[in-house]
Amino acid sequence: MLVRSMRGRWREELPGTPFRWLLTPAWLALRPLVTLRNAAFDHGWRRIERLPVPVWSVGNLTAGGTGKTPLTRYLATWAKANKLNPAIVSRGYGGNGKPNDEAKTVSECPVYCNPNRVVGGQLAINKGADCLILDDAFQHRRLHRDLDIVMIDATRPWGSPDLDAGATLPLGYLRESRHALNRAHVLAITRSHLISDADHTKIKQQLFMFNKPIIHVVDENMDLGTVLGGDAVIPISTLHNKSVILVSGIGNPLGFERAAASYGWRVMESLRFPDHHHYDLSDVTEVQATAQRHQATIVMTGKDAVKWQSLIAPMQAKEIFVLRTTSSIAEADRAIMDNLLSQTLSAHKLTLGA
Repeated sequence: MLVRSMRGRWREELPGTPFRWLLTPAWLALRPLVTLRNAAFDHGWRRIERLPVPVWSVGNLTAGGTGKTPLTRYLATWAKANKLNPAIVSRGYGGNGKPNDEAKTVSECPVYCNPNRVVGGQLAINKGADCLILDDAFQHRRLHRDLDIVMIDATRPWGSPDLDAGATLPLGYLRESRHALNRAHVLAITRSHLISDADHTKIKQQLFMFNKPIIHVVDENMDLGTVLGGDAVIPISTLHNKSVILVSGIGNPLGFERAAASYGWRVMESLRFPDHHHYDLSDVTEVQATAQRHQATIVMTGKDAVKWQSLIAPMQAKEIFVLRTTSSIAEADRAIMDNLLSQTLSAHKLTLGA
């Protein structure tokens, strides 16, 4: 499989190259700033705001995608099944002040995008929300959370496929050191089906030292759709042993690429655009030319598909597939998560399923 970094993607991949050492001065300056910021919250020098409803945060340690949005959607579904009125509060990164691409893929409940999660959360409460789900908020410490869930991507738990590696930004992909996991309430491993049993065991051993509940997030339903959207279900097996081109503008395209390989697709090229990339017609032309050169089918993520809909004709859209997944908590771990969520409701005097 040929991997191509498109447009400005090289900037995001710089911490994974030998040239990262050029960023050592920036790393030396940034690391103590992160430490001081956390110390300010830990010791009460900076105020942490509280809102009058349960607040659940889904975040991670690494820059890039770890499967946060699917778990966020799962929590929203859980809340609605228990007669709650959830709302998702997102920073809205990449949306230029409007709902970003992750927000556009969520239909389970209202999504409020605001860099100030306190303001966004209060707005959601004013609109009728009785519980809040913070998307990508582990480092957003201004707002108190009743449950802090930290995602660990098994394909690169510390920002690298090397399980023993992992430096903080900008020399690596860690936003904070692993020590930050001490303030999490639960650790959620994702994409464990894409690694070996030995690597999975090693990751769990690395996490045991934090003495936190460990759960697994699994892909419950996987199928293909088209860029046009709709309810049409196309089996994953449709592309088995067929030539495909992958298109992604996500934080961690490695997970997408490994998943495609696990389905038996013949991945000719993976075109990695920058995370939250704003596609234009020149991108569409280049992708289509690449697919034609390989006589391959184009497959992209749902996060990318929402930005392609306005760029291509309906007839073209029917020929471009979107990988759709629905995530859930592994059945063996659901009691752990249900108990933790229920405890947050009890703390706010809310009754489960009332």
